[in-house]
Formats: sequence, C-alpha cells, structure tokens
Amino acid sequence: MQFNIGDRAVIPAHGVGVVKDIEKKEMEGVIYEFYVFKILDNGMTYMCPLNRVGENGIRNVIPLEAVERV
Repeated sequence: MQFNIGDRAVIPAHGVGVVKDIEKKEMEGVIYEFYVFKILDNGMTYMCPLNRVGENGIRNVIPLEAVERV
C-alpha cells in the first residue's frame, strides 16, 4: 500500500492520520524511507517505514458511502 503527501490513513491504536512528509533517514549505514503521519486527534507525529505499512496495520480510510454497510 502506498500513500502520498496529504493522504489520510487509519493508524491502529492512534486513529486517523495525514501523511505530512516522506523522509529518508540513515541508520547504521542503511538508508530507510519513512512516512511521517500527523495524528488528527491529538497532533502526535507517527513514523512508519514505507516497507512496513501493511505489517503495522495502516490502511486507507473507508469512503463515507461505505460507513452505512460497516
């Protein structure tokens, strides 16, 4: 699953967040890319490696018309 800056996503245990940036960070000589989410409810910053989004349970927000079915 891929996100772009400005996309909204559900972050388990934190709520809905918006992608504020995609950053590269070097750790022990390896460069990793991270999504930087700002959680809308409390303003917290949450970072997740791009290649771990599915494993962390991050998903798209469902469309409004699907809410009734849920």
